[in-house]
Amino acid sequence: MNKEKKDSEILRIIKPLVKFWENSCEPWWVKNSESQFVYANKKLCEFLGLPEGYNPEGRYDGELPVAISEFEAQFQHHDRMVEKVRDRVTSIVIHKFNGLDYLQPYYADKIPLMDEKGNVLGVIPHCRLVESVFITRLSKIKMPTSLVFTPPSNQFTEKEWDIIFYTCQSFTPKMIEKALGVSSRTVEDILCRIYKKSGVGNKRGLIDYCIEQGFNNFIPKNIFQQCETIMPFER
Repeated sequence: MNKEKKDSEILRIIKPLVKFWENSCEPWWVKNSESQFVYANKKLCEFLGLPEGYNPEGRYDGELPVAISEFEAQFQHHDRMVEKVRDRVTSIVIHKFNGLDYLQPYYADKIPLMDEKGNVLGVIPHCRLVESVFITRLSKIKMPTSLVFTPPSNQFTEKEWDIIFYTCQSFTPKMIEKALGVSSRTVEDILCRIYKKSGVGNKRGLIDYCIEQGFNNFIPKNIFQQCETIMPFER
């Protein structure tokens, strides 16, 4: 099926949803398997601050005349993750939205768009405000940014990913112990396993490795249950 037919099929599938999206107070849009916009509701255009009358359909993220276009590579990586896992992938985007002059964090949920045969034709993204904004106070996250909850690979276990995140935030083993509720000895043992898996010998090497591999924008889902223990460590 060529691109034009795929896009037509996408429009056919989403037709029953468009009326709801057009009346929604939250941004909704649809992208094809090449990450081109096939549909965008009015709220998305306001949300991103697109010029009046601008139509994003047929364009890529990087072609939009807004600052958030700089995250095109990350957005497209998230699109591919959704298509691969065939399930929802949630990230956080932190930027100036809705014409406001300050940063706001939003969840960006992306679900796969499939036809009747189960073929993935694209993704349906949707944004909703993050009510708890403590993540903007973490020291090593560059703002504005786009963060993803899904582990970037199967290289590490869930607990190892948690410790990698806190290590990249310059938390000491004692601080990680308090945040995760495990002993500092356990943290040290897990760090040793992480170093071995990543082929590095120390914390600095691990941070550099994560940056090289593009792991530095991963944030564990359970961090939102750790708010009270994270806040005291702000620097």
